[in-house]
Amino acid sequence: MGLGRPALALVVAAARGHALCWTAEQPNCDYALATLATKPTLRELELFLRTLHRFDATRKVYVGTDSVASNWTREQQIHAVIDTPCLARYEAFSRNWMKRQRWGELTVWTHLQLEKTTVMARALDDGWSGVLYADCDVVWLAPLPSVGPGVLGVSPCLCAPRVEARYGKYNGGHVFARSREVLAVWRNATRRSRYFEQAALETVRTVFNESAFDLDRRANVEWLNLLGSHSFDRRDHTMNLTVDDDGQVWWLGDRLLSIHAHVVPSSNQPNFQLSAVARITAVLQRSLILDDLCATHHLLCASRAPCPVAAFHGTSRTVHIASFRAGHGDAASNYYHFFFGLLVPFLNWLETSRPLQGDAFLLNEHGVKHKFLPQLMRLAGREKCVQVGVVGASTHNGSDATARHVTLSNDLDWSILEGPSPRRVRLPEWGLDWHLYGCGFFSIEARRELAQRVDVASRTMLRACTCAPEPMAPSKPRLLFVRRRPNPHNTHQNRSLSNFDALVAHLHAQSWSSAVEFRVVDFADLTLCEQACEAHQSAVLVAQHGAGLANAAYLRDRGRAAVVEICPKSMWYKSIFQCLAGLRGAHYGRIQQTDIHGPVDVAAVADAVAAVLEVLGSPVDERNRYPRPGGHHLRVCNGRDRVWRAPFDCGY
Repeated sequence: MGLGRPALALVVAAARGHALCWTAEQPNCDYALATLATKPTLRELELFLRTLHRFDATRKVYVGTDSVASNWTREQQIHAVIDTPCLARYEAFSRNWMKRQRWGELTVWTHLQLEKTTVMARALDDGWSGVLYADCDVVWLAPLPSVGPGVLGVSPCLCAPRVEARYGKYNGGHVFARSREVLAVWRNATRRSRYFEQAALETVRTVFNESAFDLDRRANVEWLNLLGSHSFDRRDHTMNLTVDDDGQVWWLGDRLLSIHAHVVPSSNQPNFQLSAVARITAVLQRSLILDDLCATHHLLCASRAPCPVAAFHGTSRTVHIASFRAGHGDAASNYYHFFFGLLVPFLNWLETSRPLQGDAFLLNEHGVKHKFLPQLMRLAGREKCVQVGVVGASTHNGSDATARHVTLSNDLDWSILEGPSPRRVRLPEWGLDWHLYGCGFFSIEARRELAQRVDVASRTMLRACTCAPEPMAPSKPRLLFVRRRPNPHNTHQNRSLSNFDALVAHLHAQSWSSAVEFRVVDFADLTLCEQACEAHQSAVLVAQHGAGLANAAYLRDRGRAAVVEICPKSMWYKSIFQCLAGLRGAHYGRIQQTDIHGPVDVAAVADAVAAVLEVLGSPVDERNRYPRPGGHHLRVCNGRDRVWRAPFDCGY
């Protein structure tokens, strides 16, 4: 490369050759960006766009995509991009297969890499004076630098001679071009390259020698620049990567503009690289782009302690797969059926599996678009430092799941599914929303088991959401009133309370009102964590029959909380929330509403609230704790589909 093993001072001095582009009007700043992205790299692409937007919100970006990445780029609202769907023909092939198989003179992998020139050519055809290609695992740390006036810009490896001899003197993931001629020479030189398209840049640099320049060396720093085995001077520079009090990242005495590295190592990444990757991630966790990192790789930003990067490396992790189904409702959009049909059984599965950090958990949900599940995945994954994803496998138990089946993931690297990693496949089962309809028939043992499952889920969520602990001696018990708005689009479960405001005012006028704290919420406006914390901090939950009462699972146990349900006459036969209150050891009262959109007797509700306030802190009356057998109690444990077995014996 001509640098040999330069002194540290020489490398630092060489980095200061380009001004930062604070505006596109600055000299040599008016250029486009290009990158490639496929389904497995979407998290990296998101971080690429988020960090770019932080420092350069108007930079035009061209993205070469496969079908999944193409859909994502069109829907995302992070940064304006121009989608170039040129990778769809590669998406059915694995990386290893593409490196072995040839299309003509070149391997399939090389053809894929040369699609960089396809995207760059599109930018030039659109009239840009130049285009900078950057791999999508680049993390931007500052405004982009200006470029030289020449037609070709390359990024020197700054690595050991033996590394250059094998992989090339310049990085194929950071290249600038001003003409199609440069791209044509690059493609042609690749046919004789010793290492894919990357080593071919040496030939391209020679061809355009008089009009070529080195890109700013403060950009595109990689793991290999840090390790003594690969660095330019054979010294370890891992600890030279630092972050200052302002969140700016520094290396070898200068502020870095970008880092080129997987912030979480992939499964096929060698162990010797882990120390450098871990250092890069640790620095980013204290840098200016922390919010962007947390938005895309939240497991690295857990509120109590970030999950260790090393936990997500290698193929020794266990893959856990399970199928849960709501008994007779829609867990994708209905909060009650989501809560007891998916959240409770999933969190119990997570708890009883005793996972190691880095394990993967897959829900076989057949590609259903969920409203609440993404939040649960993030919380559960963060709590246990595990990956959580959703697959649409063809079998009932999801045992045939592969990486291409993953339709919704919160995380990092699903190549674990392509390797020999051990799998633990759980038999399918109905969700507990089904069982709450039948607890009037349950044996004592079955009720105890169901109560334990609800308690495990409740404690896990409260811990993951870091809800404030309940006060040891609260001065005033909180009354939480849940407002339910009419939904004209929901013809099946549409309900409301026409005199809700009058009811709240009437309760405020009661003689005991000064001894309690009143709070009114609409759960539809709150996140999973906000709902959990609101319910847990309350002593009495007052709500119309509906999904919001599922949050009674977060109430305090042993008679320290109560539920007052306002139930329409047409739904009086449904006793699910009396079951739930009984399982939590909460006092329970119920007032009838004549019509699903009509008023309720405010005096009757006030009497019910007064009654439960009087018994708060005392044991629940066991005679009326659960609904009596009869009425709307479904025999659910021996369901029609024997594949979906019950999680426990209901006792009948």
